Amino acid sequence: MRMELSTWQRAGLIQVLGAVRGNVATLRLALGALEAVEFTEEERLEIGYREEGGRAEWNEAGAERVWELEVGEREARFAAGVVEGWEQWPVGRAEEVFGLVDKLKEDSPSP
Repeated sequence: MRMELSTWQRAGLIQVLGAVRGNVATLRLALGALEAVEFTEEERLEIGYREEGGRAEWNEAGAERVWELEVGEREARFAAGVVEGWEQWPVGRAEEVFGLVDKLKEDSPSP
């Protein structure tokens, strides 16, 4: 499924997917979702993306950037559950988080 994510949503999704722990089936799903949303080296350079001290940062070019991505339905459904269960979202980014969950669930059949 195609979706558009802000740089913040994409970086947040990379962070939570990278923290997934579980059995082999869970790791395969997490890895598949992560591969779909990770920044390419070219994209990283374009926005100055870097990770320091457990935080993702980027330059002004990435602040308003919206990325069009293709994520498998199964991976998107899995990622939505991971995002919903993550307990470290900042309340100041609640709208971005809610929007991320909605995009991951959009047009996705119920389990």
